[in-house]
Amino acid sequence: MRTAEQPPSAALSRVRGGLGLVTVVLGAGLLFSLTDATGADDDNLQTALFGCGILVTGLIVLAPLLAGPVIRLLGRLLTRFGVVGDLARENTLRDPRRTAATAVALMISTALVSGLAVINQSTSRALDAQAAAGLSADYMIGTRNTIGAVGSDAVRRIADVPGVRTVSAVADSVISAGPRVVPVSGVDPRTVDEVLKLRFRSGSAEDLGPGKLAVSHSYARDHHLTTGERIQAAIGPGNRRDEPYTVVGVYQDNPTAQDVLGDRAEVQRHSYLRDSVQRVLVRTTGGTVSDALEKRLRSAVSDSPLLKVQSRAQLVEEQAGVAGELITLMFGLLAVGVLISTLGMVNTLAMSVSERTREIGVLRAVGADRSGIRTMIRLEAVCVAAFGTLLGTAGGLFGAWKVSGLANGAIPQYSFSLPWGTLALVVLLSLAVGVAAAALPARRAAALGPLEAVARA
Repeated sequence: MRTAEQPPSAALSRVRGGLGLVTVVLGAGLLFSLTDATGADDDNLQTALFGCGILVTGLIVLAPLLAGPVIRLLGRLLTRFGVVGDLARENTLRDPRRTAATAVALMISTALVSGLAVINQSTSRALDAQAAAGLSADYMIGTRNTIGAVGSDAVRRIADVPGVRTVSAVADSVISAGPRVVPVSGVDPRTVDEVLKLRFRSGSAEDLGPGKLAVSHSYARDHHLTTGERIQAAIGPGNRRDEPYTVVGVYQDNPTAQDVLGDRAEVQRHSYLRDSVQRVLVRTTGGTVSDALEKRLRSAVSDSPLLKVQSRAQLVEEQAGVAGELITLMFGLLAVGVLISTLGMVNTLAMSVSERTREIGVLRAVGADRSGIRTMIRLEAVCVAAFGTLLGTAGGLFGAWKVSGLANGAIPQYSFSLPWGTLALVVLLSLAVGVAAAALPARRAAALGPLEAVARA
């Protein structure tokens, strides 16, 4: 009734299983080595990339051997379809190598998307928490780019707005110590503690002044700096003249403070626009935030379209919006994987229907109707899609879990968080691939008449 198949020998299966297991263990081992990682430096990133790549390769090698047990487990869900469900399960298991090859594209795309979704969710929450935790100011008025400026008259008008308690202007520029250029914020040591929540590991912002800097923990770690050390650095874009600076403090990473804090007057002299400030941090009386107060602040800066007036909540929301591009990238990757997987499944199912023409004819002869044949082909496709989705999601979540150590060092608020809604959507879309891919082959199989099928085989 069917063409004789040549399954791989037991020896070849054992070799493949051993090779796949070693590869998976090696990839997992590299990812486990990142458990105590303290930052996303080049070496750690390379280890993460190699670990994820080797892990996925191992899953691809093991896929034909995993297909049997996994699909038998998933096949239990098909029992409600009766004989049609049993036939779909057994047809999927007929050639595990073909099933695995068909599911690989979907597995890879699902692994990428699920892993990135978890990292995106966890990082977004951490950045939101960090932004909220690092800012005491109730409003921030800032330029839309680094070459803009908030005029000194506008700063004075902001200070005179009813309901404003403290105003602290910030000058933004860049600083280079060696080949690396990072942002530097020039602040007023007398008011900075009222508008920023700076958690110093050593030293204090009160010691800032000409020739003195405070640096973030990440910057200090990367440059091997401690409080009291002197460094040679140049402040300002294009400035190549190094000057000696003393490190007067090391603070916990703060996105509002950026990598380095300096004396405002000194940074202003070397900003993109000389003697200018780019941000004004405002503390209101009693922490008041209202539409009326925001309107008064906008009036104080003459409703300039070049300036943004944002409350702390709006700043946090803007920080979360940065992740939108990554989400678009994730679903772009999924779309590519879906397209490749759909084409692969259509091809595989078409070949399967062609090979089983006589079987389909016999099934029609013993009482299977066209609807039953279509359902059988669709369930086969769903089994393949579910297998690839399960393997890919498991690999992606494991990789994201172990890589999370890279973010812990840079963002103390980082914690592993699962985006249940996104993961559920990915699973549903992946299963929908199976249903869509089966449409044409199922229609072709159902169109075969019993006598015609037997005669054509």
